[in-house]
Amino acid sequence: MSFAVKFCDNFDFVKGGKLHGLGPESPVTGGAPITAEGWSARLMFGPEGRLKTYVYHQDMKGKFGDSKVAQNFRFIPGIYHQVKMLVSLNTDVHVADGKVVVSVDGAEVIYHDKIRFRGKDTAASLIHKMLFITFHGGASPEWAPKSENGSYKAECAYFDNFVVSKVS
Repeated sequence: MSFAVKFCDNFDFVKGGKLHGLGPESPVTGGAPITAEGWSARLMFGPEGRLKTYVYHQDMKGKFGDSKVAQNFRFIPGIYHQVKMLVSLNTDVHVADGKVVVSVDGAEVIYHDKIRFRGKDTAASLIHKMLFITFHGGASPEWAPKSENGSYKAECAYFDNFVVSKVS
C-alpha cells in the first residue's frame, strides 16, 4: 500500500494519531482482543512528526499492539511525503515470519519482522481491506490539538495517490 500525505502548515502532532493500514476481513483495532483470523498493520504519526508502525498480531505483548518507530524520519508539514507499507503475512499459522516494511520518499525507515499475523489460515485472514482511519488519538483529551486558549482546534492533512497492490 502506498499513499502521499501532506500535513498542513503548523500541523500540531500533539501526542500522535492513526494513519492508514491493511487488514483482513475482520481487522482487530482499538484494543479489541485478537482473534485467530484477525490482525491489522497500520501506521501512526507521533509527536514532532514521528512515524511508527501499529501492529495487532497473534503474539503481541500488550492490549494495543506492537510498534516500531522510524529513527531517522519526521513528517515535515507543508510538503507531500510518499509513504509505502509492505505487509507480508506469515506463511504458516505456527511460524512468525510475517513482516511490515515502511519506506518514505523512497528510503526504508522501519523494518518490523518476526510477526505471526494469522492464527488460522483461511481466506478471511488474508489481506482484504485498506484501513483509511486518520485521527488524533488515543482515547483521552491530551491527544487532541488545542489552541492557545485551551479550546480544541481543527487540523488538516491531505492524502493523494493511493495504491494497494499485490506483490509476488
